[in-house]
Amino acid sequence: MTTAEALLRLEQAGITSSKQMLRRWLRQGKIEAVLLSKKQGYQIDRQSLEAFIVKKRYLEDEDPIRYQLAYKKGYQAGVIDGRKEATAQAIEKREAMIAYERREYQKELILKKCYEETIEINYYDSKLPAQAKRFLDAFGSKTVHFGVLGEFALFEGVDLIELSDLPYPNRTVRKRLENWLSNQAR
Repeated sequence: MTTAEALLRLEQAGITSSKQMLRRWLRQGKIEAVLLSKKQGYQIDRQSLEAFIVKKRYLEDEDPIRYQLAYKKGYQAGVIDGRKEATAQAIEKREAMIAYERREYQKELILKKCYEETIEINYYDSKLPAQAKRFLDAFGSKTVHFGVLGEFALFEGVDLIELSDLPYPNRTVRKRLENWLSNQAR
C-alpha cells in the first residue's frame, strides 16, 4: 500500500487528512512500513495500518470533555504561573524602590547632621596608618569626625562618602574610614 492509499484510508476512518501526520507516524514506527526510496516513498503494511486505525478510533478514544478539562487545567496553570511571575517582578521592583527611597532618606538625614554614630579619628592613635596621619597634618587638624548613618558617612560635615564604595567590606567602618583617609593623602 502506498502513502497516498494509506492517507485515503485514514481519511475514510476519520483519523487524519494530513500527510505530515502520516509521515510522522511512519517515522515513529506506529505504522509498519518500509522506505523504498525518497522518490517512491513508503511501502505500508496493510495489517499494521488497520491495527493502527482500530487503536486510534477505539482504544485511544479521546473524550472531548476530558480534553477540554485538561486544556482548561493547563490554561489555568499557565495563567497562575504568569501571575506568580508578575507578582514576583512587582515585589522585586517594589523592594528596589524601597531601597532607593531609604538611601535617599538616609542621605537627606546625614546632610542635616543626623547620625547613628560619630566616629572620631585621632592623630595620636598609635594604630592609625602613617598615610592617614599625613592627611591629618595636611588637613590642619589632629582629630577628624565622621558622622555615620546607614550606608553613608559624612566627613567633617562636608564630604559625603558611600560606605558601599569603600574597599574591604568585611572590616569595621572605622578601619574602612581610616583607609579612606590614607587614600586622601595620596
